[in-house]
Amino acid sequence: ELAGVGVEAAGVEKEVWQFVDLLGQEGEKVEQELVAVRAARAADVVGLTEEIRSLRAQCADLEEQFEDAVQIAELEAQKAREYKTRVLGMDELTVEVASLR
Repeated sequence: ELAGVGVEAAGVEKEVWQFVDLLGQEGEKVEQELVAVRAARAADVVGLTEEIRSLRAQCADLEEQFEDAVQIAELEAQKAREYKTRVLGMDELTVEVASLR
């Protein structure tokens, strides 16, 4: 009877070690998946960082274009005032009132 218990214990021990091996393999798979997820997230962060840089550069370009447009509009307004005062003979106050309309 003791021999049967010994054989049964050896079988249980073998099953336990197989289970431990299986857990180790699953743990390695999970670790590999975690590394892959972390790498994907890092790539996402890099991609988003590049996109943010690109958007900032676009904003800077648009801001510069806006400033240029404002300067052009101011120059055009100045030319229009000069035209009205010199060519049309309007006084400064009349020109100013007309520009507000």
